[in-house]
Amino acid sequence: MVRKEPSPLRFGILGAADIAPIALTIPALNHPDVVVYAIAARSLERAQTFSKKHNIQKAYGSYQELLDDPEIDAVYNPVRFVFK
Repeated sequence: MVRKEPSPLRFGILGAADIAPIALTIPALNHPDVVVYAIAARSLERAQTFSKKHNIQKAYGSYQELLDDPEIDAVYNPVRFVFK
């Protein structure tokens, strides 16, 4: 993990999807200007479990709470596509 800048870009993640660590949390560890700051899930318990596992500062039990957080600069939405 690299040393973070004093004012990094703070990301929030909408949903505790399996792709989120690969797509955002792991790459963010190596970027000095990026911090994954918050995670929201349909249940607070799921968000808290994800946040502890991936060292994310805040966990929310609703997506709207994350969207309302003024500390978040950008939101990652790990949408799952299903093709039939």
